[in-house]
Amino acid sequence: MGQKIIHLVRHGHFQSSGTGSDPLGNSLSDLGREQAYLVAQRLRQFPIDCIHYSSMRRAAETASVIATEFPGVPLQASELLWEFSWKVFTDAVYALTGRGEALEQVEQTKQRIAIAFEQYFSPCLTEANQHEIVVCHGNIIRYFVCRALQISPETSSSMESANCGISTFSIDTSGRLMLITYNDIGHLPLAKQTYIRYVPVGHL
Repeated sequence: MGQKIIHLVRHGHFQSSGTGSDPLGNSLSDLGREQAYLVAQRLRQFPIDCIHYSSMRRAAETASVIATEFPGVPLQASELLWEFSWKVFTDAVYALTGRGEALEQVEQTKQRIAIAFEQYFSPCLTEANQHEIVVCHGNIIRYFVCRALQISPETSSSMESANCGISTFSIDTSGRLMLITYNDIGHLPLAKQTYIRYVPVGHL
């Protein structure tokens, strides 16, 4: 029985200014490109069949770096994987004040990410194993994990999501999901880890 193995990768560290109102967002920083290279080295041990990625700039650039390790593997961009504000789950009544999104857009965002889950977490359709990389963003990764484990999205505030961390799921032909790893950053030296709030052993 085949398994679909999905490797969710959060994009690398990105520049904090410079795009203004550009909906595609900022480019990777030099550190972010290093992180992307390191996660590519980690993933190259797998027989990857496809690389999906958010078409926001930081995710697209991360996917481009990863793709250098997988010549000939198709890349597929999608707006379904765009980042969103977690207020769609925690403060929707106020319609994302500060980002100018109306309540209608909140509901559209919920629909979009639900469609994304159904698309990328569909059952394996082959007898052979499939490996797919999905490069996206911290909040949508948290949403995918909550949805897959059937827990409330509001619990995601307890989930770290580091730049270029890897979260891996397996899905069999019946649609049964299993979380294999979450936010694996073993491929990143301590000095290159970002968006991590814990104090590592030896640094207490």
